[in-house]
Amino acid sequence: MTGDQRFFYGFARVWRSKTRDAALLSQLVSDPHSPEPFRAIGASANSDAFLRAFDVHPGDRMYKAPADRIRLW
Repeated sequence: MTGDQRFFYGFARVWRSKTRDAALLSQLVSDPHSPEPFRAIGASANSDAFLRAFDVHPGDRMYKAPADRIRLW
């Protein structure tokens, strides 16, 4: 693995969790933050570095078109 790939694997590991359905439903209605799996997937799919590191192309599940990616800075 490259250094970039190791970085993104570590990032995803931070957001690992197991949640019962009832707890997840409670979180969805009471917490403004996204559930853990969506934090890892959403941030990565918007990252040009992630797409390069894992050679993601149009048609792949994690691919997001440049015009659809969220840019903060």
